[in-house]
Amino acid sequence: MKRISFILIALIVILGGLSSCNKEITIKYDANGGTGLVPATRTIKKGESSEIAESSNLQNGALTFKNWNTKTDGTGDEYLEGKTYFFNEDITLYAYWEDERISAPTNVRANRASAISIEITWNIVREAKFYKILRSNSENGEFTQIGSSENTFYLDDRLNMNADYYYIVVGISSDDIDGKPSDVVKGTTKL
Repeated sequence: MKRISFILIALIVILGGLSSCNKEITIKYDANGGTGLVPATRTIKKGESSEIAESSNLQNGALTFKNWNTKTDGTGDEYLEGKTYFFNEDITLYAYWEDERISAPTNVRANRASAISIEITWNIVREAKFYKILRSNSENGEFTQIGSSENTFYLDDRLNMNADYYYIVVGISSDDIDGKPSDVVKGTTKL
């Protein structure tokens, strides 16, 4: 009787193991803040391999797609496009985005140069080919480009007397991509 019980238990374990080998699992993709066509969910058998989908249709503003990751902040396991991996459980892969724009200009200053002009200065950004200077009439208003400079200064002239202005400086990379914007600084033509 013991022998029959042992054989039955062994058969149950073997059959249970075989049924788990046939289990299907899913590989889901999440754009993680990006837009565009997310790769389709894939269903495979447990323990099988699958090639990681391309992200070619995804975009996320100025951010650059780096890889697929098991965590939204990129601190999980990394999965590279086009590479093949084995999977034993359901998984969601999140697009991981990085900001690869050049650094923002620092130490931006807007000093009164005359009753109708303000001089804007900033520290150099080594990767910048030139800089765009943007101005607004209010700190939270719409900023428009007023000029550009290959140097670390710009004279904004022909301004109204006794008026406040707000500035942002953006470095432009060698491939003509806007860098990160500086902090907003206030300048005035008031005495």
